[in-house]
Amino acid sequence: MIERRIPNAIESAVVLRTHRDIPGQIARERVIVIPENSIADFETRQLPNLGDFRIRYNPKGELFIGSFRETGIELELPESATTYQLGFDRAKVAKARWSRLPDVETAIRYTDHIAENYDKKEGIETLSILTVHRVLRDVSKELQNPPETRVPLSELEERVIEILVREGCDRAQLQDKLYIAHEMVNAVQRDKLGRENPSRTRLMLTNLQPRFTKMLLGNEQKLNKYRYIGEYLYRERERERFELSELSIAIKNISDMGKRNVELHHLLTAARNNAFRRIDPKNIHVAPYVQVAAEARYLMYARNTDQDVEKLTIYVGHARAKELSGLSSFYNLTYDEQRQRLLEIAESIDTSLAYADTQLS
Repeated sequence: MIERRIPNAIESAVVLRTHRDIPGQIARERVIVIPENSIADFETRQLPNLGDFRIRYNPKGELFIGSFRETGIELELPESATTYQLGFDRAKVAKARWSRLPDVETAIRYTDHIAENYDKKEGIETLSILTVHRVLRDVSKELQNPPETRVPLSELEERVIEILVREGCDRAQLQDKLYIAHEMVNAVQRDKLGRENPSRTRLMLTNLQPRFTKMLLGNEQKLNKYRYIGEYLYRERERERFELSELSIAIKNISDMGKRNVELHHLLTAARNNAFRRIDPKNIHVAPYVQVAAEARYLMYARNTDQDVEKLTIYVGHARAKELSGLSSFYNLTYDEQRQRLLEIAESIDTSLAYADTQLS
């Protein structure tokens, strides 16, 4: 659970994370969040969000997903009434970053991949923690054996180091993982008097249990976050695809009526008018659907002015905008040509949606 309290300027930068299942100090982390790239962070925060402040998008429909990374830096806050009110005088530093993704399908694959890494049963990050914990448990169990049957401490040390290196704990970015690696190696070494001290080793290993609990809960939090974001993006994707698909269906249904249908001219006009609402930039936000909608709008409503071409260029680029600007304006077409133009737009929408589907796998 994340709580934000803002009694003053310092606390406005502090994220207080709590979890009722973790006792004592580990239940409360004080983190000052700073941007990894100040300019990029500022520019991204000016973009509209997609209904969730962690998901932003730009006019091209590119997506930006916010996340945090530990730095291993801990700051000592100056003594003041403010720090006294906070109840602590030190805070860790985490960096905020924005992952830039070219389209919604890529973004969904991105969130799925991260969620898979933190899966409770098969995620590589979770399995890594459990593997290290299994070694801790096995070493503690081995030290309960009588001295004459117990494995030498030097052999246990080799076993611990081998697993820690294999699991990447010696080069981990997560500070808890580095701490566990350091303490486990320290625990399976001789004490200051050069003696094997099983009680000391078991006590040090036991004291690491809350760290493992904290890491597993952190993995669960990341799993839930990215699953939620992935599902959120998928719903947005389906909504935007629905608008485009409904326009295509309406155009094709009308075209199937035949030229002699007295309502055909009226229905084609109505379909075009409805399209203005369905594929409005305020309704279609993410790539590749902003590009599909922009092309359809241009082909139905633009008069090929420089301003129209400039607007189109924002979404589809200069080369594609120049190509489409060479076509006649919808208003200069005959009735049959307009009918054909709408049908071509419908076919283009169908092709684009079909191709986008292939990008999810």
